[in-house]
Amino acid sequence: MPEWIVPPEKYLSPGDISKLLETCQKATDNAKLKGIQGPFRDNLIIRLALGTGLRVYEIANLKVDDLYLENGENVLIVEDKEGNWKRVVQFSSRLGAMILEYLKFREKDSTYLFPSQHRDRFSILGIQQLVNKWITRSGISSHHSIMSLRHTHAIRLYKASGHNIELVQKQLGHRIVLQSKINISTVDLELSAALEKMGL
Repeated sequence: MPEWIVPPEKYLSPGDISKLLETCQKATDNAKLKGIQGPFRDNLIIRLALGTGLRVYEIANLKVDDLYLENGENVLIVEDKEGNWKRVVQFSSRLGAMILEYLKFREKDSTYLFPSQHRDRFSILGIQQLVNKWITRSGISSHHSIMSLRHTHAIRLYKASGHNIELVQKQLGHRIVLQSKINISTVDLELSAALEKMGL
């Protein structure tokens, strides 16, 4: 099986992941006690990037109706910028539970999963800036960005799946079969097992 190598500077180490998630979770716990949405939303965006490998524009464009959380499905559907193709992205049951909690907690009723204070949805730049903010607060290297979270998901999934490159490519949207219709009932059990193993 061919070896897949990602330079270490492109993804977060286990220690960096722990620092980032602990910083976000502590802020989330404090904010929830005060009924403040922002840190919870930011925490979910970061965990979604780490737990799915979504591109920043895919996170910004994600709608509530794109999520399928019933019956243990834990999948979402994203499409490219031009709307020419769609793909199914799976995530862990732990992340699914966090999304459900966020939907009950969030203040603004919007078709988009992540509305901003003044718009229906967060801009790409806004998401990039909030991720950079939490990277700085957590004390990890400032050269990391939301793209680092996508790379981190890729390398962790690669290891958790027993070095299954095709599985990683499928999750990230590389070399996919172009489709106009998606069957969300087709859940990849091997991918599900690897995602649960990652613990995000």
